Amino acid sequence: MFSVQRHLLNKVNKPISISLVQRLSGEVKSGDGQPTNTPPPPPESSGSEVSSDNTSYKAKEYYGYNPYSFYDIDKDMSKFRNPQPSKYSPLQPPKQ
Repeated sequence: MFSVQRHLLNKVNKPISISLVQRLSGEVKSGDGQPTNTPPPPPESSGSEVSSDNTSYKAKEYYGYNPYSFYDIDKDMSKFRNPQPSKYSPLQPPKQ
């Protein structure tokens, strides 16, 4: 980890980079100049957890899917598709 810090500090060589590298690595210097590793603070819980019902799947489209399920969307979007490229025809912009 120290080699990465040294590499970053040599590349950037600005005072702001020292504090940035220390914050990214979680290393903070104590009062006597010795580095100490302090764990990040635990995330604060809001106290109210949302309970979710995972016993039933709500999307009925998943169970009723067949090749023609989304044919209307596929048909509407087909005019925006580009043709397949061919080595026999030159590239041309799509017709509008």
